[in-house]
Amino acid sequence: GVGVRPNLTQLFGFIGWRLDPTWNFILGIPVVLFFIFGATNSLNLLDGLDGLCAGVTAIITTAFMLLALMLATWGHSPVGDPVRLILCLAMMGAALGFLPMNRHPARIFMGDAGSTVLGFMLAILTVRTTFYDPARGIKPFNFFVPLLVLAIPLYDLLSVICRRIRLGRQPWLGDRQHFSHRLVQRGLGPRSAVLTIYLATAATGLSALVMPQVGWLGGAALFAQSVFIILIIAVLEHAGGSSP
Repeated sequence: GVGVRPNLTQLFGFIGWRLDPTWNFILGIPVVLFFIFGATNSLNLLDGLDGLCAGVTAIITTAFMLLALMLATWGHSPVGDPVRLILCLAMMGAALGFLPMNRHPARIFMGDAGSTVLGFMLAILTVRTTFYDPARGIKPFNFFVPLLVLAIPLYDLLSVICRRIRLGRQPWLGDRQHFSHRLVQRGLGPRSAVLTIYLATAATGLSALVMPQVGWLGGAALFAQSVFIILIIAVLEHAGGSSP
């Protein structure tokens, strides 16, 4: 979009705020590109069960839309960023419209072409939303906001990569050891596993919605709460032993 420049302030406000504008821009290019690459692949890798990627996308875009509306109230325009809001609504509508045909047992499948596009668009939504702006009272620790919204897909991405490396496998080769697969292996049915991931995504997304409105102590508590949610999930999905 017009006026969008890669910089660390857009994702990691308290870092970019302390840097010279030139270095902010130079260092922001690889950081923002790396984040876009990771977020894109996190949605692609999450698409392992019927209805999972579409439902998670609907939840995440809802969170981003609410955040955009909240940020607009701190700006000078009551409308805010119409591009961001329209993009949120379009993605939410596409995901919800696709979901009835994609839920278990699915009649239509998204495939890599669908999940990769959704991941890329979610990454762009994050980059378009500046979560640190002292002029609007948005505090530096709010760089956690996009990480909390995308916490579950990013957890799946990182846990799968770490597991493959630990087992001596190439991290880009596919397997059935993703978050959703491990929940099914622990006894949950496909629908229950998908619902569990929906709820976890909504829980971390709610923390992200509240974070811009609290102080440092409240922000730390919300971040810790989201970490504990992920740790609970990690314990449950590895209960009863781990499979290679």
